[in-house]
Amino acid sequence: MRFDIVTIFPGLFDSIFAHGVVKRAIAGGLVDIRTHDLRSFTHDRHRTVDDRPFGGGEGMVLKPGPLAEAIEALAVAPKGLRRPGRETVILLSAQGARFTQPAARQLATLDRVVLLCGRYEGVDERVNEQRQADWFTPIADVAIKAYLADPKADRDTVKRLSAAWVTRADIVTKTAERDKLQQASSALSSSTEETRRNLRAIEKNKTAEPLRQKLTARLAEAATKLDDYNRKIVELDSKLSELTVQFKESIRDVKVILPSPAA
Repeated sequence: MRFDIVTIFPGLFDSIFAHGVVKRAIAGGLVDIRTHDLRSFTHDRHRTVDDRPFGGGEGMVLKPGPLAEAIEALAVAPKGLRRPGRETVILLSAQGARFTQPAARQLATLDRVVLLCGRYEGVDERVNEQRQADWFTPIADVAIKAYLADPKADRDTVKRLSAAWVTRADIVTKTAERDKLQQASSALSSSTEETRRNLRAIEKNKTAEPLRQKLTARLAEAATKLDDYNRKIVELDSKLSELTVQFKESIRDVKVILPSPAA
């Protein structure tokens, strides 16, 4: 049995797996436990894994992008295409069901369990609803496109999925645009803080007036850009909320059943 644990604190598990029953199970080849650093699936220099909640709210939540890439890198099939009774992906959350002995027995029958460790105020709602894992990975894209191209596929399902995939493409594009704006905003904020520190450093230096004016102008320009970035991010968040509702309605109760091969 294999366990994959996606976390921002992979080293935290070392001592847990080095003692007791778990250690003996690993040594005996009964289980294979692997930890994966969520920050390895980020693409900015700060290895950012958190962001403001999708749709608004207080605090910070884990971003959907790194989690989606982690699931993809682990080669986990989307929920609707996973092998029944063989593998599962579990998002650990205080909002989830209580872990009980019957649940443990059920998991013990599986070949593979992927655990996504929550953090901060939780995770982005797009992950919490399991849409990233189920519908927004390249694996899902290939599978659904193959289904839509199959002449034996259910016509009603094809019609609904075709409409949903147009919305999906718009969501993917706008999410990438929002992430790009967020990264630019974060980079500009860091640069602005450095400019403020430089201004404070020359505050009492009367001979540095030209530099002070230059830095002040730079701050004003950065403030205008940050306002523009934030305005666009808010607009994209609103549009993404609308598109997400539309997409969920399009795929509500849709079950992708692969057509049986010809005899």
